[in-house]
Amino acid sequence: MARIPRPGFVLGILGSASISVQAAGVTLSQALQEALSNGPDAQLVKNSRDSAKEYERSVRSAALPVVTGSASAGLGYQDNATADMIKGLASIPALSALKSMVPSEDPYYSYAVGVKVTQPLVTFGKVSTALRMASTYDRITTANATSQQQTIQQNVADAWFTAVLARARLEATEKSVARQVEVLATLERNFALGSGQKAQVLQAKTRLIQTRQSIVTARSGAAASRKALNRLLSRPADDTSALDTAGLSQFEAMAVPAHEALVQEAYRNRKDLRTMEESSALLKDMTFIKKATYYPTIGLQGAFGFDYASQNASDATKLLKWSSRDWSIGVGMSWTIFDGWSGSGEVGAARAAERSMEINIANVRRGIDITADTYLREKEAADSGLVAAREAVDAASEAYGLYQSNFKAGSGQLSDVLSSEDDLRSAELGLLSARLDVTKACIHLTLVQGKTLVAFPEVK
Repeated sequence: MARIPRPGFVLGILGSASISVQAAGVTLSQALQEALSNGPDAQLVKNSRDSAKEYERSVRSAALPVVTGSASAGLGYQDNATADMIKGLASIPALSALKSMVPSEDPYYSYAVGVKVTQPLVTFGKVSTALRMASTYDRITTANATSQQQTIQQNVADAWFTAVLARARLEATEKSVARQVEVLATLERNFALGSGQKAQVLQAKTRLIQTRQSIVTARSGAAASRKALNRLLSRPADDTSALDTAGLSQFEAMAVPAHEALVQEAYRNRKDLRTMEESSALLKDMTFIKKATYYPTIGLQGAFGFDYASQNASDATKLLKWSSRDWSIGVGMSWTIFDGWSGSGEVGAARAAERSMEINIANVRRGIDITADTYLREKEAADSGLVAAREAVDAASEAYGLYQSNFKAGSGQLSDVLSSEDDLRSAELGLLSARLDVTKACIHLTLVQGKTLVAFPEVK
């Protein structure tokens, strides 16, 4: 059985043969491109991607050295063992001359500046797991951005169809008014010539008034649906560019894959499913990271700086002399001995989240199977509805012509003319609705497989 067209083809055909409600206007393909490039939802996708990049950078930092700088200046008392010893000796009468050599007990001015570098060496898997998590998160954000863009396509397509149908409903009502005006003119002309009935004139006039009121409702619905579409496209709310439905005929003969083939294609391509599978792997790594907080970390540590203390504040200039240098290098190890069981609680929460994700993945797979079956039935019903709608338009058009001819010849009933006109209006609108239903069904079948309607602008 034939497959649904590849990405890009589905909407490429919308630019072909013209069978439009409004010619040379905004096609569905153009609307999708505008929404993906400029729409408010597209901006949210870009912002989420930027946020994800910052998170990736923070995760990768676990493998990089930590460099810290410090600088201090202070005033304080320092216990001087040498001064205490000299005081003790000066208390001996024979050594009383040493009193003049006792250092001052004035407070000391201390200054220090330096840099310290710490580089993890052995983390028992913590760093390597963190790096793997960063790569996984990058894939998740990319898949999630694609999934969000596909959702944008679905929303725009639905809004576009609603606007097209609302506009068509307005135009069909306007055509109905024109036909009723013609019928009323005939009745009034016949009545003026003495061959008609005033009741028929009043009946036709009543129907015309009611239909004209329907135009007000249809116009309001068309304006509201168009504003909703304009919002998704970031167009001005009052933009009334025509909506071009050219190319819909290409969808009507489209064949679709069998249910099993469609489901397998969805399993391979669906980005939301891929995101959940990657998230499951991310949660497994997160569980390990939580457990690994109890493992030791061995790192290389190095420091270099200058340190100087003096009882004279003006000696601060001596701080950066080479003789005041202070440095160290070595290896250190640290680990958590007891944290009030907060770590074990986090491990339990991570494992619970991991199990929940596995359940959600299974539910999504079952949902894909059900949705695929629903959309296949939708396409089958839409194809059948289109055939019936075409037949209805042909029959209603022919019936209206016959009733109108008979009425003008004086052998028909006004009620038959008015009723057939209503039938024709409904049939014309039903035909467009049926064609849109076929297109929507094809779009649903394309998106449920994880395929695209138009090429995505790259989200960097």
